[in-house]
Amino acid sequence: SGPAPGLWAGIPAPARQMVLVAAGMDSRAYRLGFPPGVRVFELDFAPVLEHKQRQIERIVPAPELSCTSLVRIAADVSPLDTSGTAWTEELCAAGYDPEVPSVWVFEGLLYYLTEERVQRLLGEYAATTRGNSIAVASIVTGNLREGNLFKWSCADFGSFAESAGVRMLSQEFLGGEVANYGRWKDGVSTTAYVVFTAM
Repeated sequence: SGPAPGLWAGIPAPARQMVLVAAGMDSRAYRLGFPPGVRVFELDFAPVLEHKQRQIERIVPAPELSCTSLVRIAADVSPLDTSGTAWTEELCAAGYDPEVPSVWVFEGLLYYLTEERVQRLLGEYAATTRGNSIAVASIVTGNLREGNLFKWSCADFGSFAESAGVRMLSQEFLGGEVANYGRWKDGVSTTAYVVFTAM
């Protein structure tokens, strides 16, 4: 899902880490063709990660990791309250190395957060990567419908990114030429994938 596999070539040095923020049931650690030595970190609520592990254990034969190692971290990245242990500190305590080039994935997350929280979250990413990594995120660019669970939409991510301390590298809309995959038949969507890096 998403364009993450193509990100490796855009990093200044070979990426050796992938961080999946709000990983949910994401299975990239088992299915992507990672280069040798890549470590994957998944962050999400503890109940989500526990449910995921139970489902994986039911698969026969057992799936094999396609990365060198997988670390799951129970963390909540959504609160604005910073009185507790920061999720970035938990990530680093689990073995993430800010000095090592990485790919970060924020898929299916940002539009459920407030604009203030998205801005801070991107700033936290930037402060944790030393500018040697890139990230991909899915965003909504159109108007939010009444009753929608989404809280944030952004028509100009390039400008918003700068206010958060990151720089947009590219933006591709689902259903467009780059992100169609031969399956999108409803025209170009207002949902886009943006690739960015720390400034």
